[in-house]
Amino acid sequence: MKQKSVFSIQRFGVIFLCAMFVLAAAGSAGGQSGRRVPKKPSSPDPLPPAQSEPPISAPEPKEEKAGTPILVVKYIPFVNNANIAGSIVVDGFMERLRGVNAVRARAGKDMNRKEASDYAKASSDTYVVLIQLDVDSMGSDRTSMGYVNPYSLYVDYVVFAPSTGKSKTSGHVYQRRGALGGGRIPGPTQRTTAGAEYSLKNAGRETADRVLDALGLNLLHRN
Repeated sequence: MKQKSVFSIQRFGVIFLCAMFVLAAAGSAGGQSGRRVPKKPSSPDPLPPAQSEPPISAPEPKEEKAGTPILVVKYIPFVNNANIAGSIVVDGFMERLRGVNAVRARAGKDMNRKEASDYAKASSDTYVVLIQLDVDSMGSDRTSMGYVNPYSLYVDYVVFAPSTGKSKTSGHVYQRRGALGGGRIPGPTQRTTAGAEYSLKNAGRETADRVLDALGLNLLHRN
């Protein structure tokens, strides 16, 4: 009976130790299973290569209008209203040239024949057109105060060539009243101030046409 008690105590001790061992092993396994393995830091995504910006280009210079340079000047041998009439003729001349692509025209100060020739001779590319107004002796009408009937004026022109200063062409243009080329001239027909202004300006346009023809510039190339 005493021997069985001893065996029972020993068996209980063995079972207790085994149980403690199992519990200890289970706790250790549970602790290990609860740990989280730290993740490795992921490398950042590579940045796209920087695109090089195109170089800033300077604005292209504007091309100047190509064409034959022409300087238009006038000379009035007498004063009073004839000087105004000369300006009207020059305005008509310039008005016609502004519509021609092959020409770069500008009006200059008054010059006499020698001054205009010297200017052209000193230039390498500019033609000088000298416009002079004279009185038609057949229709002259001048008062004692020097007033000239504007309808009695006509255009005497000469073109001086660059580099040489020699005359390229010259001629006379009379004011046209009534019919022109089989038709009637539009505009005022009465002998009034407005009529004279229109007639003189038209004479300037006709002078420009003759100059362009003499220089071989095609009138079809217009804006």
